[in-house]
Amino acid sequence: MQAPSRDIIQTLRTVHQNQTQLNLMADQKANILIGTLVLVFTLALTQLLKVEALTLQQLTPFLLFLACELVALVLTSLVLIPKNISGLINADIAHMPNPFFFGFFTRYSESDYQEHLSKVLVDDACVVS
Repeated sequence: MQAPSRDIIQTLRTVHQNQTQLNLMADQKANILIGTLVLVFTLALTQLLKVEALTLQQLTPFLLFLACELVALVLTSLVLIPKNISGLINADIAHMPNPFFFGFFTRYSESDYQEHLSKVLVDDACVVS
């Protein structure tokens, strides 16, 4: 078996680094948003507890605001949950549009994916194209 060329190894390293950085950025954004939402939600609830008597007209916008905050918090939390895109659009791995995009290669088993890459990445010319 022939050792992979440096261009192939560099391509795989670059793809891995890019995916790691994108995942890290997405997680950081979601964590910042969650922290902000929790802080605002906590402050709003503590202010609500300080007020002793509110009429329904005064309470309605405040409760609507809290409901919107809660929905945003739940949706932001759902972003952090990893998911695999299911539903094979192309059952044949050879027709995968981009073998390095997370949404495509998670549709296949690890062994099938590794076998496909070992067949496709054979020389420097295939890495460039």
